[in-house]
Amino acid sequence: MLGVLRRNPRFRPFAAHTTFMTIGIGVFDIFMIWAIHAQFQNLLYTSLAAAMLLFPSALSFLTGPFVDRHNKVTLIRISALLQALCVAAMLFLPSNYIWVKLAAIFVFTAISNVVTPAERAYLPRIIAGDDLIKANSLITSATVVIGLGTGVYLFRAIGDATGFPTIYTVSLIFIALGALASFFLAPDTSTPTAAGRTNIRAQIADLKFGFGYLKQGTLAPILAALVAYNIAIELVAPNFPRLIGYNLGGYGSAFLLLILSGLVGSVPGSLIASAFGSKYRLSVVVISGFALTGIFSAVFVFAMTQSLWFAMGMRFVYGAFGSAALICLDSFQQKYLPTNVLGRISTTKISFYAVAGTLGALFGGLLGNLIPSVNMLFLLRSISYVIPIAILLASKHTRSLPTLKEVQKLPDLELAA
Repeated sequence: MLGVLRRNPRFRPFAAHTTFMTIGIGVFDIFMIWAIHAQFQNLLYTSLAAAMLLFPSALSFLTGPFVDRHNKVTLIRISALLQALCVAAMLFLPSNYIWVKLAAIFVFTAISNVVTPAERAYLPRIIAGDDLIKANSLITSATVVIGLGTGVYLFRAIGDATGFPTIYTVSLIFIALGALASFFLAPDTSTPTAAGRTNIRAQIADLKFGFGYLKQGTLAPILAALVAYNIAIELVAPNFPRLIGYNLGGYGSAFLLLILSGLVGSVPGSLIASAFGSKYRLSVVVISGFALTGIFSAVFVFAMTQSLWFAMGMRFVYGAFGSAALICLDSFQQKYLPTNVLGRISTTKISFYAVAGTLGALFGGLLGNLIPSVNMLFLLRSISYVIPIAILLASKHTRSLPTLKEVQKLPDLELAA
């Protein structure tokens, strides 16, 4: 994986930018959920917070044509600066009003609707197709290593309510570093014409194109499987603090350790994706990854009733298999899709995932009140992984996905100016 850094100097600032931004955004996202749960002790508020982290992305299909028709590097820089300002504002806004926190989460996530597709569309322009999975794996590994050190530092801060300013400050530092690194990115040579930026009719046509393109044989089952996967994940997200409280007692330190365990698990996950994705059929790697995720997430529920360390180990394991499957699918789509429409197709997919995740989070809050056993709720999540597996197996297109090396990129498409 490190060979990508040596061979490609244009990738180095992008790797630094993405790593810092991922950590800064992750700190904000993770701790906002815990902060709302710890401060208000209200499952409805926690469910709304989880939904607000996802709902703005449901509208991300609107930004796809915008991203494709504008300079990617400029969008990355502006979005990073705006997110830094958003977190900085949290240091001074009132902290005892739930609607202020929910609004802050919404705005912060809405900005990500621009920077994420811009980053995904920019990466294939500086990385050759065969190196994409190595580049994605390297970014994941670097994020985990630095994030782990950050988590150790925040271990004490999460233990008391006075640590919230520290959490926002740490998030701000990483996002600011990511914004700084963005000013060293290689220029985006695909800058569109001025006419392309203002042709509203063409942008509307592009939105229709994004929805229509996802209906083709290979992409449709992948989209459906990932929608089901997102629902399964977000179904239990609002109930995660409650699971910890019920089985382990207390929230802060156990919450952080379990989150870090899943994060660290993505390191071997990226290695699995890099090692197997180019040698074995992606269909086998992805379906196996989802199956093992479901099995070990069920063992995780049992582990929660035994000890924190056992639970951390199981979360590490199922996090590894889940991340391996997702990295393989993401790398496949980056290599397969036409470069000049990658932004709008990516944002259309994100919209589907976000709608699914938002519904999953809200439904999870409802189930948390209806199902008396939180452990049973998490076991249902484990069982639900059979749905994305069944979707992938049902389609001849996804059953026969080749190795990443064998994936042929579709040619750029002729679009309205």
